[in-house]
Amino acid sequence: MEITRERIEPTVEQVRLQLHPSDYQEDYKRELAKAAKSTDFKGFRKGKAPISFVQKTQGTSILYNLIFKKLNDQLEEYLKSEGIDYIFSPIPAESQKQYSFNPLAREEFEFVFDLFMGISLDETKGWAEDNEYEYFVVKDVEKDIDEEVERLRNVHGTFLDEENVVPEGSTLLSFEINAANNSEESFDVNPFNMRFLWTEFTEDFAEKLKSLKVGDELVASINEAILADFQRNVEKEYLQKNSGSEGGEESETAEIPENFNNIPLKWILETVSVRKLADLNEEFFKNISGPDIEIKSEEDMRGLIEKNILHDYQQRSNQILFHRFHKRVKESNELSIPDRFVEEFILKDQEMRALTEEEKKGVIWEIITNKLIEHFKLDVTEEEIRQQLFFTLQSYFGGQTPPQFAETMLERMIKDEDARRDAVNRIITTKLIFHVSDALKKVETEVSIEELEGILRAEFPETGDEEE
Repeated sequence: MEITRERIEPTVEQVRLQLHPSDYQEDYKRELAKAAKSTDFKGFRKGKAPISFVQKTQGTSILYNLIFKKLNDQLEEYLKSEGIDYIFSPIPAESQKQYSFNPLAREEFEFVFDLFMGISLDETKGWAEDNEYEYFVVKDVEKDIDEEVERLRNVHGTFLDEENVVPEGSTLLSFEINAANNSEESFDVNPFNMRFLWTEFTEDFAEKLKSLKVGDELVASINEAILADFQRNVEKEYLQKNSGSEGGEESETAEIPENFNNIPLKWILETVSVRKLADLNEEFFKNISGPDIEIKSEEDMRGLIEKNILHDYQQRSNQILFHRFHKRVKESNELSIPDRFVEEFILKDQEMRALTEEEKKGVIWEIITNKLIEHFKLDVTEEEIRQQLFFTLQSYFGGQTPPQFAETMLERMIKDEDARRDAVNRIITTKLIFHVSDALKKVETEVSIEELEGILRAEFPETGDEEE
C-alpha cells in the first residue's frame, strides 16, 4: 500500500492511499475460504459449498469489508506514526472515485481523505505568542489569619452564663415570650421560649437590651425586635413549641396568629450566655488537627491557615488569568473552516449556513481547549467523578445531605449520564485552569484582598465565578 500526503488548502491536507491487487488478493482468498467453511448455503452441507459459488454470492461484500478494514487500519497507523495534528475526523475527498468491488476485476483502489489541520498550539496567539499576562498576588494576609484564628477559637469555645447583657456578636439571649395583653386589648398568642444571637436583633431593640439583666422584661413586636432575615425562624419556633411537634418539623394543624409579627409581645430575659474563646492550648490544637495534619503550636496553626488562605487567593487569581487567556485566544486567532467540515462536524443535522463570528470563536476555543487537554494529558478517575458528584449533592442541601438519602442519591447520580458528563467537565476545567495558569508567562502585581475582590467582580460581573 502506498500513502502520500499534500497540502491542498491553507487548513486542509489530503491523504492518498493506493491499494494494488497484490495488497489484498491473498487476504481475500483466505476470507473467501473461511466463509465457505463457516457459512450455511442452501443446497450445500455446511462447509461444502464450492469457492466459486461463495465468490459469486458473497465475493463483493467480503472484498468490500476486507478493503475497508485494511484502509482504516493503515490510515490510523499512518496518522499516528506521522504524528499528524489534525482536527475532527478524516472525511472522503469530494473527488473520491466509486468502485464496484468486483472480485474478478482485480481493481486498483485509490482512496483520498481530507484532513482539517486547524490551528496548532505552537502558532496559537495567547499561548505560544503574545502570552504574557498580569497575575495578581496577595501577600499580606495577616488580617485573614487573625480572623480565622478567632473563628476557630469561637467555634471550639464554651458559653458562660452572665447576669447582665453583654452586647457582643456571639452573645446568646434566651427569652420567655408572651402576649403583652392589657385592659384595652388582648391577643391570642401562646407563650413560648426562644434563644437569639445578638446579631439577630434590630438596632433599636439591641439598644434597649443593653441595660437589662436576667429577669428583666420589655415589650416589642417581632418586627420591632428581630431583623427581617430572621423573623421566619420565630414563626417556625412558635409553631413547633405550640403544636407539640418534634424533630424541628412544623405541625400541619398549628397556626400563626393573625398579624403575628406586629403583635406587642412581652420579652422576659431568662439567660445571658457569652461565648468564651478557646485557649490556645494542647487540647485546642488537637481538636483542630486533621487526620493527616497534626498541629502542635500556634505557629503550626497560623502557618497552615496562611497556606490555605494563599491557596484560595491563588485559585481566584488563576480564574482571572484563565478568563483573560480565554478571551485573548478567541479574539486573537482566526481560522478558515471549509464548508464540508462545517456541515459534517459543526452544524451536523442543521441546514447548511455560514457560521457567525461568535460561533467561529467558539470553535477556535473548543479546538484549543481540546489540544491543551491532550497537551497536559488530563484525565478523570472514577473516584474524582464520585467526589465531584458528592460535592454537587451537598450543594443541593446547603452542605448537609441527610444521611438516609446521601448514598442512594449519589448512586443514582453516578448512573446518570448527564450528571457524570457535567462532573467530568467541571473536573477537567479545574485541572485545565491550574495547568494553563502555571504554564503562561506571568507578570506579578501585588494587590490587597479588597483589590483582588474588586478585580474579580469586574471580571465576572454576573456571577463572580469563572465561566469557562
